[in-house]
Amino acid sequence: MKWIIFLLLLVIRHSFLFSQSLETIVICDLPAELTESSSLEIDSTGNFWSSNDSGGEPILYHFNDNGELLHTVRITNHSNHDWEDISLVGDSIIYIGDFGNNLNDRQNLRILIVFVNNLVPGENFVKAGEIEFSYSEQTLFPPGEAEMNFDCEAMVCRNDSLFMFSKNRTVPFTGLTYEYAVPAIAGVYVLSRRDSVWVGADELSGRVTGADLSDDGKLALLTYTQVLIFEETAGGRFLEDDADHYDLSTISQKEAITWADSCTLFLSDELLAEFQIGGKLYKTELCDQSVSTLGTEQYGIRVFPQPANDELNILYVPEIATKKDCIATFRSLDGKVLHSVKMKPGVVTKLDVSIWPAGTYLLTSDSDEFGRGRKTIIIH
Repeated sequence: MKWIIFLLLLVIRHSFLFSQSLETIVICDLPAELTESSSLEIDSTGNFWSSNDSGGEPILYHFNDNGELLHTVRITNHSNHDWEDISLVGDSIIYIGDFGNNLNDRQNLRILIVFVNNLVPGENFVKAGEIEFSYSEQTLFPPGEAEMNFDCEAMVCRNDSLFMFSKNRTVPFTGLTYEYAVPAIAGVYVLSRRDSVWVGADELSGRVTGADLSDDGKLALLTYTQVLIFEETAGGRFLEDDADHYDLSTISQKEAITWADSCTLFLSDELLAEFQIGGKLYKTELCDQSVSTLGTEQYGIRVFPQPANDELNILYVPEIATKKDCIATFRSLDGKVLHSVKMKPGVVTKLDVSIWPAGTYLLTSDSDEFGRGRKTIIIH
């Protein structure tokens, strides 16, 4: 599976040649034990915590920016079913998100609570507390393909709550991530969706693989090809406003991200030994970057097939993560309005054009991101 992801990343690399990239530099190789780093946090001393994902040892790894392993913490009362993210609180507590759910069929989702403030360098053995949870919207295990959005690989902590963001696996792909919140204390909970936002048009740009929250309320969501930055609102919401969008300049299976300060991000990726890439710690200075501006070939209104016969598919792909709708209007060449439709980001709208006379039509779009645009549509 991992080599398939890498090949897909190579295929789409051309799509980002003309965009502003988030420049990353390699800081070090990760410790040899961290072959599938799926989480990352930085502590007050500038050292890092990470863990491997599904099938790995139930161990937290503490290392420095030279890639030297400082010590490990083994959880003695839980296995690593699929650890996908961690959240560090005050150098004292690490929450471990054992909620990876690729097949959307797990019924033992949990977050482990580990106290690390009194541990000494070396190997430590500890028991973890447990937060158990389920999703109120899920009734089938697994659900149908169109509902495959109960996998999580991203988590942050704010005050007394943990916030998780889903990794979308829907078919057809909707590009939405769902946000859930759970109290940061041991217990059993049933969670309902708190919010959602459209992230990207395809599985590589639109699947959230990691998250972190800065001290000043900046939420970073990581996908395989981009970083999205949301500003926390005064009401404590994360996904209400549009995100700043940054494309990653290097290709690898990056699945973990953490803030060092309000401008500096660190990332880690899984090791793909067969391609001799990955297994590294990266750094980027966000404040030196500008927001990505991809052209209309990547973003805007997509229409297919072209030419069309009986059915036309319309897809609205905004440049930035947004919830805002777009109005698409079809006109004849003499300006007569034939049809108007409100489109949601990342959702394909199907239009029956079987009764339209064969010919050429104009599609105009109106959105906050693009203003007014125009495309020529051909109906056979």
